[in-house]
Amino acid sequence: MKKTSICILLILLLTVLGVDLSAGILSNFSRSYRPVVDAEKRPDLILLRKGQEPRIVSSENLIRDGKEMTNDGYVLIGTAAIEAGGRRDILKKIRRHCKKVGATDVLYASSYSGTKTNSQYYLLSSSVFEEKKTEKRYNYEIWYYARRR
Repeated sequence: MKKTSICILLILLLTVLGVDLSAGILSNFSRSYRPVVDAEKRPDLILLRKGQEPRIVSSENLIRDGKEMTNDGYVLIGTAAIEAGGRRDILKKIRRHCKKVGATDVLYASSYSGTKTNSQYYLLSSSVFEEKKTEKRYNYEIWYYARRR
């Protein structure tokens, strides 16, 4: 095998692995969840029911807003922290996870963590072409709540 062919194969392999690794960050969303209480075993909590949508609120100050939630009769049932891209994708995942854990309300905060550049390589007629995509990344801290009866 020619040295050029080996380099092209290596580049293609790394590209494939890179895509799998970056997709894995978001698929680990559920693994980052840390329950604070076992909400299913708390009859004093009103959990999200089938067909309901959770209320998701962005917070500039989780501590202050979390205390306000507690004072308003909510119980913190779990937390999560993850690095991810755009807000639209993360909100979908938060909503889906609320349905899984029964959270009726969520507070979340985000902070910019940097820009990630992904490269994809294409092999056309013995030539390798590179396509670069940049994505802003954010650290998200997410607090899940259920209302006390």
